[in-house]
Amino acid sequence: MTTLKPCPFCGGEAAFEQTGKNELTLRCVEIQPSGLRGCGPKYVQKGGIRFTLEWLQGKMTENWNRRAPIPEAGNGDGRTFRIGDRVRKIKGSSWQGKVVGFYSTKLTPDGYCVESEREPGSVQIYPESALEVFPPLPSISNDEGKDA
Repeated sequence: MTTLKPCPFCGGEAAFEQTGKNELTLRCVEIQPSGLRGCGPKYVQKGGIRFTLEWLQGKMTENWNRRAPIPEAGNGDGRTFRIGDRVRKIKGSSWQGKVVGFYSTKLTPDGYCVESEREPGSVQIYPESALEVFPPLPSISNDEGKDA
């Protein structure tokens, strides 16, 4: 059987679960930065009495794998930021966090999903032009602030 591609939203692992007599659910099962399991997308399909679960799993895998791959910065696609980059909003309200995904529409060909540092699990979407790189959080050592 064909191997499942990673989740199209977070790049995490995907898995099947039998959720009914003739029903399968395919979803992201990756542990997210918020600590929750899965980033949200799921694909539920009923097989009916004419199809086996194996056949259904094959068709679902085919459909799941057909979607677009996750783009990464620096691979020739023109993206500025990668998943995991720390960014902040340039104007207006203050919003800073890590890039956790991408989106694209006719009006916003290069959009980013950013998870808040202050409210883990809360995600906002922004066009590339609204964001800038934000320096990484400083590492704190046990020796800082002590007299020598």
